[in-house]
Amino acid sequence: MISRCILLSLLWLVSAHADTLIFRNGVKSTGTWVGIDAERVRFIIDGQLHVYSRADVVTVIFGDN
Repeated sequence: MISRCILLSLLWLVSAHADTLIFRNGVKSTGTWVGIDAERVRFIIDGQLHVYSRADVVTVIFGDN
């Protein structure tokens, strides 16, 4: 668990771009893409890992947007 937190922190620190999640309700969140599985999208916003249902996410835009 600690190594996962360290890895996520390093990923966030070295990321020089912003990714954007767009949700079904139209809300946009800017942060850093971490990953996806069959049910969840993982995204770092302001240094904190957030997990969202895949069904709630419509689009992911990678890069400075």
